[in-house]
Amino acid sequence: MTTAGIVMILYHPCSRRPVLHQPYEEFGINNAASPTMVDSTPWKPFKTRGDYLFAEIALDAGLNKTQVNGLLELFLLVTKGAELTPFTKHVISAPYKGKEMEFEVHTRPVWDWALDLLTDPQLAPHFVWDAEWVYKHNGEEYERFYGEPWTCDRWWDIQSQLPADVENAIPFCFILYADKTRLSSHGTVKGYPVVVRCANLPVDIRNSESSWLPIIPEDAAEEGKLGYTTLKCVVWHESAIKLFKAMVHFSATGFQHRCWDEIIQYLFPLFLILSADYEEQCMMSLIQGQNGKAPCPICLVPLELLHDISKTFALHNAGQGEEALRVYNDCKAAGEAILKKLGLCPVPNVFWHIRYSDPHLALSFDRLHYLKIILRYLGRDAEAMVEQLTKEFPCWQKLFQFHSHPQVFYPALSILTKAACPEGYLLLGLISSYLQLDSLIGLDIQTDRTLSAIETELLVFNERLQAYKECAMNSSIPGLKVDWDFPKVHLWKHVVRDIREKGAVRNYSTRPNEKMHGPLKEAYQDHSNGRDVAGQILHVDQHILACRLLHTQVGMITTITTITTIVSSKLGFEGHCKLGSPCKPTTIQGIEVERDREDKAYLRLQRKFTDYINKFLPSIGHKLKKWVTIPADFNIYEYHYLKVNYESCFFGTPCYDCAYMQLTSTQTAFVRLITFFTCQIHSYGELQLALIQPYTASAVPRSDSMFIPLVSIIRGALLFPDPKKKDEFLVVDHVDGDMFL
Repeated sequence: MTTAGIVMILYHPCSRRPVLHQPYEEFGINNAASPTMVDSTPWKPFKTRGDYLFAEIALDAGLNKTQVNGLLELFLLVTKGAELTPFTKHVISAPYKGKEMEFEVHTRPVWDWALDLLTDPQLAPHFVWDAEWVYKHNGEEYERFYGEPWTCDRWWDIQSQLPADVENAIPFCFILYADKTRLSSHGTVKGYPVVVRCANLPVDIRNSESSWLPIIPEDAAEEGKLGYTTLKCVVWHESAIKLFKAMVHFSATGFQHRCWDEIIQYLFPLFLILSADYEEQCMMSLIQGQNGKAPCPICLVPLELLHDISKTFALHNAGQGEEALRVYNDCKAAGEAILKKLGLCPVPNVFWHIRYSDPHLALSFDRLHYLKIILRYLGRDAEAMVEQLTKEFPCWQKLFQFHSHPQVFYPALSILTKAACPEGYLLLGLISSYLQLDSLIGLDIQTDRTLSAIETELLVFNERLQAYKECAMNSSIPGLKVDWDFPKVHLWKHVVRDIREKGAVRNYSTRPNEKMHGPLKEAYQDHSNGRDVAGQILHVDQHILACRLLHTQVGMITTITTITTIVSSKLGFEGHCKLGSPCKPTTIQGIEVERDREDKAYLRLQRKFTDYINKFLPSIGHKLKKWVTIPADFNIYEYHYLKVNYESCFFGTPCYDCAYMQLTSTQTAFVRLITFFTCQIHSYGELQLALIQPYTASAVPRSDSMFIPLVSIIRGALLFPDPKKKDEFLVVDHVDGDMFL
């Protein structure tokens, strides 16, 4: 028996589980998961169905806080029941400008939410507790790969540090996301939403469930002042203490829990991953920011060396911060000197109180433009041309925001040439390396080889950055950025370590959490009076979010029950292809007459199809007794939608318009899909075919369209028309991990 394609899983020694070998096709399938159950309490997180119904009615009616409270008081008088109080109000005091300032903080403790997860019968079978190292045999050796957080080093190290005298001690790991958001349309009112997810659940489940926690409003007039920044840090961390109080206790003692398989485990809660943009990373780690002596939240790189990612520096750790603050409290002058060197604020950090949650280890890289300045210098025509080409960029799933870099890069290739603009040419080289890095870093499964490729490409990126920086310094173009000493460039330095420690970057990406800002803004604009908004927004926002989740409860159940299908890279159907969105049957002559004037691909369609059938059927072993004649009234059943199962390294994702196909037994090609259809051939049966325009090494005119069987399509592809060469295309290989590989 060959070992190629075999997965080997080494479980943490504390689990006392033997080494597991299994075929790659079976890896990740949860055979122990319980069958689908009907949720008897689908109104969660509300305590009762009545609470949910009341909240939904109040939201639909647009009742304000006074009206809601009045109704609740009336219900209490009638029923003598209890008012719905899912949140607790705390008052945080902190010194500012010589006086104590008070802030109201409304919280729903994280531990209450965590217990809800543990008791949810739909989620229970999918919790993963033990660390594991996963290897796949590549035909020569076992190669380790990194995906979910429990397959990585940090989880393993934490489980090794848990109390040896506590039987079945296991990590209960959380991912915390925080991001400042604008609540008002003018941006004058801001807040800090906090989202917590459970890292013990697979990514496709945990990224569909979340819990909203406290908001800390800001004062726009004071924003940016050093004293006010320190004040916000104090309020943020003092508020977080209220949220994490139970976690502080149980991180030391453990929490006894009987799992769905009746095994009693001692869960030690901790924050494995802190997910945030740089500004919020500063808040969580309490570093002084990009103007501090050590502006990286992870290592002690000096400010003036941020641009050089080839150099390595010592790491921050929680112990340094605790000791520096102790010295500061004893002697302010001595403590300030230490804190300044470390780039830290004189504020106690909430994560120091939760064991195994060092913020500098938990903070993680988040996937991140200077073309506009150069294009503006080249003139309005160049700028307009890139803008127009960008608008014409083919549609592709999830090609927006961060992924818009390819949409600018490919159009700019024909404009920012070495002769026309050396600065722009060097910048394109830098962006090219950036796209390579982004594609490598964004892979959902990482291996030792891909991590080595990232480290190699980081050196290429660094060299191109230095070359562009030198060119920009000597350039006559005004406004070019020559100071690259800012943290977002440097943070690439830590990405390989992050992946080894905490898994693929999608585990700590901020993108899944940004969609949670919508309910906050809706609550502020539609359900608050614009004053003292923290309490109003948090209560209303919880209701809005709960109502949205309840309306998709069936979808959540479907997600859980089909997780084995997702991880095995299937698209929810059997076979290689699935056609959808059928049209009414049309005769082949009708299609040719209707379309061949506007689209030469349909020229002589009936004759072309006749020739194809008589060559194709014998090629697949079907003997023809005579020449097959395709009559003018031959029916074709066209479709507008096609799904293709392909051997994905990760997950099946939709692809559009163009495709990558097996043209012959030895040749592959890119093609543009014109139409796909089914038809019945006498003595054979149904055929599923596509009419395509092939893109081979030499340009193929539209009139030379050809038929192919749908099963020859490997996967979808994104092609961008080359602005310099008519009828030629650039293959965009940065749209997903599979195409890149």
